[in-house]
Amino acid sequence: MNIFRIPILMERIIPSTLTGSINSTYAAGLNSIVDYITNTKGVYAIVDPHNYARYYGNVITDTAGFQTFWTTLASTFASNSKVIFDCNNEPHDMPTTTLTGSLMQACINGVRAAGATSQYIFVEGTSYTGAWTWTTSGNTDLLTLTDPQNKIVYEMHQYLDSDGSGTSATCVNSTIGSSRLIAATGWLQANNKTAILGEFAGGANSVCVSAIQDMLTYMGENTDTWLGGLFWGGGPWWGSYIYNMEPPSGVAYTGVLPSLSGYCRPRDIFLLPLPRQNGVVILIDAHAYKIYRVELLLDNHNLQIINPPNNSTNMASTGVVRVTMFKIPSKENQEKIMGNYKVLSATAVKDGKPYILSLQAGITHEDSRNQGYTVAAKTEFKNKEDMVYYDEQCEAHKALKVQSQDLGVEGIITVYYNPVVVAAL
Repeated sequence: MNIFRIPILMERIIPSTLTGSINSTYAAGLNSIVDYITNTKGVYAIVDPHNYARYYGNVITDTAGFQTFWTTLASTFASNSKVIFDCNNEPHDMPTTTLTGSLMQACINGVRAAGATSQYIFVEGTSYTGAWTWTTSGNTDLLTLTDPQNKIVYEMHQYLDSDGSGTSATCVNSTIGSSRLIAATGWLQANNKTAILGEFAGGANSVCVSAIQDMLTYMGENTDTWLGGLFWGGGPWWGSYIYNMEPPSGVAYTGVLPSLSGYCRPRDIFLLPLPRQNGVVILIDAHAYKIYRVELLLDNHNLQIINPPNNSTNMASTGVVRVTMFKIPSKENQEKIMGNYKVLSATAVKDGKPYILSLQAGITHEDSRNQGYTVAAKTEFKNKEDMVYYDEQCEAHKALKVQSQDLGVEGIITVYYNPVVVAAL
């Protein structure tokens, strides 16, 4: 599933009261972004009021008003089945143990009252919707949530520093990722619920990278409950932010993302949401390294697209696909060339910027049709010029060729083509 999360502020989309009318200027910008994601790109957009269960700084206790808010907002997207409604980001310090559940149910009721019956609804828990505190912080009431369409998904967040706040680049240990999901996973499985990890991150260091890999591996072993995960956060305004996934030089983009590509199926999305101030939504296809940008102006209750994504970044029918296969008998050397491709994926640049649109490499399954080819690699480029650069000038590719000379390669075949037929789920 491809999902782009679009954080907004309640006070800007409906600026007067919870039961007020939509700010048409702000809504026009939001609608344009949602339309681009869901119709032009054909993937999912999460509409996320990023308010911590607050409205103008006050805890929302008016559940009827909150339901009306959601009926008003959801009516805008009632006919768009690729919109997902995220009831509210990270409720915390709520005055009663039942309020969070009541607000989530009001959200569900409001969305369905708008005639939006085909969309998923993400509900969040108290204590910043933390996965590691899910079973101990008062989320029992969320078990009783009901939806006539049966499309509730529980959204949890999980950071890997000592207090789980996501404010340190130091992770507790290399297995903290899985250990912090165990209790929540048990709760989900015992109650036949599904969840998504709506935010996660770790520092650009070996311990955190191992911890993230450990967490993603654990989620992959429990796909009956976990739908996927979304990495936080990016944008040029983040600067030296410890989890900055902004290409080409963000600390997480260079120090974390290359180690995560193996955990993504083709077209999986790691989402980098909006900074908490003005900024840029950076949406990264973590497997293909395709970058989509939606720049937003959020001053004065206005939201508008400044620089919409360029269709040229999607090379579905205009780019060049290159496939290379190797005959490498040794299992050990097959693994070594996988490591070489991981380095290539992280270091290949042209004019100082990443230029390979996607890279996939793997060891082939044993099959007589392989004709002895044991390793396959597919790279995608914007045009033939970039592919020729890859062949003749790319220093990272030159290094891979040199390293491959000692791997007992008995044969290589390379083909490239312009896609004529393109299909995606």
